[in-house]
Amino acid sequence: MLKKGGRFRFNPFRRFSPWKLFRRWWEGKEWIFVGLIGLLALVLGFHGYSMALRGTQGDHSVYSAIYWTLQLFTGQEGFTPPHYSWELQSARFMALFVLFYAAVRTIAAVLRQQFENIKIYWSRNHVIICGLGQEGLILTSRFREDGWRVVVIDMDENNGWHTQCRDMGALVLVGNATDRRILEKARVDRAEYVISVCGDDGANCQVAMCARKFLPERRKRPLTCVAHIKNQDMHNLLKEQEIMMSNDDNFRLEFFNVYQNAVRALLVDHPVWNDDNPFPHILIAGWGGLIDSFLVQVAQRRHAESLFSVEGGVGENIEGERLRFTVVDSAASEKVELLYCRYPQLVNYCDVLPCDMDFGSAEFQRGEFLDNIGRISGISKAYVFIDDDSLAVSVTLQIVNNLKNIPVVVCLNKEDGMEMLLSNADRTVNSLKNLKAFGILNNSCTIELLLDNTHGLLARSIHEEYVREQTAKGDTPQTNSSLLPWNDLPEQLKESNRQQADDLGRKLETVNCGISPVHDWNAGIFEFTEDEIQLLAQLEHNRWVKERKKEGWRYSSSPKDLKRKTNPCLVPWEQLPSEEQAKDLNTVRNMPRFLAHAGFEIYRL
Repeated sequence: MLKKGGRFRFNPFRRFSPWKLFRRWWEGKEWIFVGLIGLLALVLGFHGYSMALRGTQGDHSVYSAIYWTLQLFTGQEGFTPPHYSWELQSARFMALFVLFYAAVRTIAAVLRQQFENIKIYWSRNHVIICGLGQEGLILTSRFREDGWRVVVIDMDENNGWHTQCRDMGALVLVGNATDRRILEKARVDRAEYVISVCGDDGANCQVAMCARKFLPERRKRPLTCVAHIKNQDMHNLLKEQEIMMSNDDNFRLEFFNVYQNAVRALLVDHPVWNDDNPFPHILIAGWGGLIDSFLVQVAQRRHAESLFSVEGGVGENIEGERLRFTVVDSAASEKVELLYCRYPQLVNYCDVLPCDMDFGSAEFQRGEFLDNIGRISGISKAYVFIDDDSLAVSVTLQIVNNLKNIPVVVCLNKEDGMEMLLSNADRTVNSLKNLKAFGILNNSCTIELLLDNTHGLLARSIHEEYVREQTAKGDTPQTNSSLLPWNDLPEQLKESNRQQADDLGRKLETVNCGISPVHDWNAGIFEFTEDEIQLLAQLEHNRWVKERKKEGWRYSSSPKDLKRKTNPCLVPWEQLPSEEQAKDLNTVRNMPRFLAHAGFEIYRL
């Protein structure tokens, strides 16, 4: 794919060339090979000098032979024998080879780093990835395949994945990403995205805060900084502050969690319910890292559906019509009780029934408990959430063997061949046709999920609400080019919606309100006063005018012209036609409704 601006073309198949395959093999064994040559040179040199000293006069000790042998590795000879034996001749050239190879490798490493520094210095609109663990490697690969220029910052100079990143075409900078000098070298002031996936949550937050300090006052587009937060409770807490912290025109802060992103992808690929079975019975094996996010997100989606099941109002759950989950784990009862303590709203949307059982017990192996559960209420689907991949696969095969014709999804942590093997098992083994493997890292570290977190979800909701309003008025994609699905929307219009989402926190503060993920699922829809609606609509129009002018648009009384970048609405609020004012007023009036549908709530400070 050609990068925006057309500066280079990336071919993902180049990494599999014979030369690169040989280089990978050689780099893993080169110093073993060179070390053996050096050792052989020492042995042959000592033997050769010892033989030569026997035919000379004078007192020459064994230490002299050792000293002159070592001098061969400096390119000099301290003693010239009358006759060079084949051992000594071989040692001379072997020592010279080791010296020459080490010098070339040292010079090449220095020049390569300097050359990379030059390319990094001239980078623009690039992606900076801080930390080269599994997440960093996957993200580097994804961005490179999508045509982005990538700069990787990693403090471990012995990390073997540096070579793999360079083979992809990424630039590698060795250093601490929290060091302002390293961020300056990476040209964070010109970057499009900074993604911190270091092993420490504090370091990731520090990278985000340091990156913000380097931004110039005038940027056409804000820098999006994404910080990985491993601790899910901390991630939920930071999300409440995320929107309020990103009201800077030049900076957009996002937090992401691998498990929560993985669940979002899981529910798209393997949904819990469908139109034919809206209230299924789900079997869950294990209590791994995904299960909390899984149950909460499922309940939130059910809440979002029920919220507007009655047109124009809040729908109510019908007694008895709830999702049903049976969780099998050695300490299921205790963990379910703790789950309801942490998320009391779950009880309104799903029943989580514990089944205390050890996976290594004979009772589980016989599978009789599955028949008992099935007789009470037929199982529609099974998910396996066990952090140990080997145990997860074993448990999955046992469930598949006992539950015929029931879809079973196993979630795997490590990105090895197991996921690929199980994903393709239905093509070769008929008994495994209902088995699906889901790689947590592989599915959570995607560009779409990474850049479509809080602000992306808000932007999508804003766009979908706009599409609903304009479609209800009779507009079509032919008459209004903006009435497209989010995924088909041009990047410029997506960014415009993101900037509108960025400004939500600042606008709400002016009317003494805030925004956060939904806490009270039983609360009604928030309502603004008419004065607040009028003020927020004016603020949004002023923000939009500022954004358009920053993008090079100008006022013209003629109809909107995309090519000339002219628009008749680039006027103060008081001069805006009433029909255009009505659009902004309706957007503000409907804001609490579409935000609630996206999982956010507005509250009074």
